[in-house]
Amino acid sequence: MIVHRVEQGTPEWFALHIGRPSASGFDRILTPKTRKPSASAGRYAIELCAAWLGETLDGASSRFMERGLQLEAEARSWYEFTQDVQVEQVGFITDDADRYGCSPDGLIGEDGVVEFKCLSPVEHVAALLGEADEYALQIAGQLWITGRSWCDRVYYHPTIRPVVQRVGRDEELIAILCGAVGDFCDRLDGMKAKLLALGCNPATPAATIDRATLDAEAAEFDALVAAGVPSSSNATLLGEVQRQREARTAPAGK
Repeated sequence: MIVHRVEQGTPEWFALHIGRPSASGFDRILTPKTRKPSASAGRYAIELCAAWLGETLDGASSRFMERGLQLEAEARSWYEFTQDVQVEQVGFITDDADRYGCSPDGLIGEDGVVEFKCLSPVEHVAALLGEADEYALQIAGQLWITGRSWCDRVYYHPTIRPVVQRVGRDEELIAILCGAVGDFCDRLDGMKAKLLALGCNPATPAATIDRATLDAEAAEFDALVAAGVPSSSNATLLGEVQRQREARTAPAGK
């Protein structure tokens, strides 16, 4: 497992997703109900190839998606207070071979992850009634990639009662998912090889992260944590790492 310590939603975070399947898209590789290969897998692979070549796909979000992003910080505070835990925010986590990854909303202690879902009122009520999308493959993927034991699935709404549902590891589902994602990655690698043979070149966007820089930031990040630098979130600590580096490299007199 490789933890990429970048802030979610930043250009660096998006760069890490390029050309890689992630847990939020595992339901396009495997059908949640039947646990059989999904008919959407081929299209998903093509979309990942297009992104790998530098093509930006239409990512216009609905007003409810935008609202969900705005409410996530509120949901995190509510969860930390009511559950008496601290959420460790992370960026993007990949397998050791960097073939696929996930972006959990947070890590809890040594064994848990948390995933916040800030939905429309109708979908939130459906969650209260046990009739909402359970995001089973996304959560199974996160537990598989991180090696953790459980996930708290938090449905949060500012005016309707929130709900926390703890989901344990489903080893049978994880085994099926592992095989399906491995096959998908092999297929994706074959498509990329074919595109290269046709003369296509993968994009090198400005947001691409230099691995040495990333490793250096991770080391400085860990040093700040070890030194007990106070912070309400790891994103703040990462910002401190970057601020200190900028201060050291700034021209004299500025």
